[in-house]
Order: sequence, then C-alpha cells, then structure tokens
Amino acid sequence: MSMTSRKIPLILLLMAAIISVGALMQMQPVRAAFPGANGKIAFESNRDGSYSIYLMNPDGTDPTKLAGTTDGVEAHWSSDGKKIAFQGWDGADSEIYVINADGTGLTKLTDNNFQDWDPAWSPDGNRIVFASDRTGVFQIYVMNADGTGVTRLTFDNVKSTEPAWSPDGKKIAVDHDSDGPNAEIYVVNADGTGLTRLTNNNVKDGDPNWSPDGSKIVFSHEDADPDQEIYVMNADGTGLTKITKKDGDDYEPAWSPDGRKIVFQGWSSSGPGATVEVFVINVDGTGLIRLTQSNGWSLHPDWQPIILGPVGGVVSPVNKLTLVTPYLALAGLIAAVSAVVAVKKRRD
Repeated sequence: MSMTSRKIPLILLLMAAIISVGALMQMQPVRAAFPGANGKIAFESNRDGSYSIYLMNPDGTDPTKLAGTTDGVEAHWSSDGKKIAFQGWDGADSEIYVINADGTGLTKLTDNNFQDWDPAWSPDGNRIVFASDRTGVFQIYVMNADGTGVTRLTFDNVKSTEPAWSPDGKKIAVDHDSDGPNAEIYVVNADGTGLTRLTNNNVKDGDPNWSPDGSKIVFSHEDADPDQEIYVMNADGTGLTKITKKDGDDYEPAWSPDGRKIVFQGWSSSGPGATVEVFVINVDGTGLIRLTQSNGWSLHPDWQPIILGPVGGVVSPVNKLTLVTPYLALAGLIAAVSAVVAVKKRRD
C-alpha cells in the first residue's frame, strides 16, 4: 500500500472530527435577550419609607436594598445580568441611571428637565431604549449604554411607553395609546420603522415583555370583571391566553430567563388593607406563589439572567456537560484516529 493511500483514511477521520465538533457547537444554546438560569429578582419597594431598588432570591427570600438606588423605580437587568438600568427622581424630573448588580458604579445617563421613563436594554447590552416626554408627549427613544447618541424612534405624537426589546434585537414592543386611554400593544422595528399593532380591543393592554426565545409576549390585559390580568400571546398577536385569575389587578409581568415562569406585581387581595406585592406563576397558569411580604408595596419585578456559559457569567451546573460536549467529542475522535494509526503500524 502506498503512503498516499495510507494517509487517506486518516485525513477522512480528521475531517469527520472537525465536522462533528462544528455540528455539536451549532447545537449549543443560542444567546438571546435574557436567556439563562434564574438569578435574583429586582423590584422596587417603599417598605422603608421611600422607594428603592431591592434584590431577592427567586423564592422571595433575602430581600436586600441595593445601595445607591433611593427613589429608584422600574429596574431592568442587562442581558448579561451584571447591570441594572432604572428610573430615578432628580427633583421634579425623572432620569435614567445604570448601576452594577452589587450596588457600585452608579451612573446618571440622562440629565434634562423632562421625564425619562422605562429603560430597557438591547440584547447585546450596547443600547438602552426608554420613553421620554421631551417633545411634549411620551415617545420612544434609544441611546448608547453610556448615555450618548440619543435618537428618537417614534414620531406619531401618540403616547408610547414601556418599551421592551425583542431577543433578536430587531423589534421593540411598546404601550401605544392609539385608542386614547385604552393603550394597545404595538411593535416597531429597532430603527423606528414599521409600527405595527398587535392587540385591538376596547380595554387597556400594556406592560409587554418578550419570552426568552422571542416567540411570545406576556402583557397585562383588562378583563370584563374589570380586573387587569396577565395574558400571553404569540409575537404576531395571535393565540391570546389568560394566565392569572386571582382577585385584584395584576400588572408588569416579566418572563424568567429559563422561560418557565412569569413574575409580576399584583394586589394581595381585593379587600381593605390590600397591598401590591410580587408574585410568580408558571407559564401555564399553575403554581401561583406570593414572593413578597411587607408593610409597603413591591412593584415592577424583573428577573436576572445567569448566562449559561463562560461568556459574561457563570456556568450553570445543568449546562456544564453541554458546554464540554464538543471537546469530549473531539477527544473521542482523536482517540479513534490514534487507534487506527496504531493498528496500521502493527500491520505494516
């Protein structure tokens, strides 16, 4: 057998190894806007007299005030789970701030005489979308994560608030007051074009939030009772499904990073002495659990993503095997090649 013919099986095996590893790498989880393991839940509370941002475990234990966030509301995690953007009061004006998850690095991003609300991160963490009334009516704006490059996205002079970026970064869902006081859910392209209506009824729909895979949107919807309840729909507005059925209004839903649960704010009851608390429920509407118990109100929850992999976060124990699978496959194939070489040497 010639040397050339002997090398052909080895070359084919090495090519198979490379192709197999490439295929396995393609099978790894795709990083979207907020996927990952379920970390801390951020929320705002006035339990100590004034509103501040708090963090708690997913089961509601260990609620801790985040230093530097006095008068802070509307907290939203960055997609890597390392920073929080929030709305803070500066005298009579509301501005956008960013802070690290450990309470350090407080940075003021906007500074004007208007109201800047509802900050939300882009999936890549490079931009922040928000609502502002700097033109006289709330419109949607986007800026770089350091506060530079502010750009207006909506121009129809109809109040738009509560922006939420889609996991692929292409669209932004908003509350849009096209029907006067009865806001509807719309989506707009990330460049401000293509404003499209998703809900169409005579009641208020608001507080949109995308599922981690981008296929669905959770939001609040006013029922005939007329309690505000949590609903889920497909990203194109079809497939409306009711999630909550408890007494009292429910608002401000947010998907868990693993896509299995929804956290939201709701009234503790419909009777006297009720408070607004944070609840969590499975995406099929089962397993309702109240997470906060305090004398104050707890509002606007948002779930921290713990990245499943070495990029920007810790490795979830569930996914360690998934992460090393390509390397194990490569090692196995190299071992197979070595065995073939050894056999050929003995035969020769």
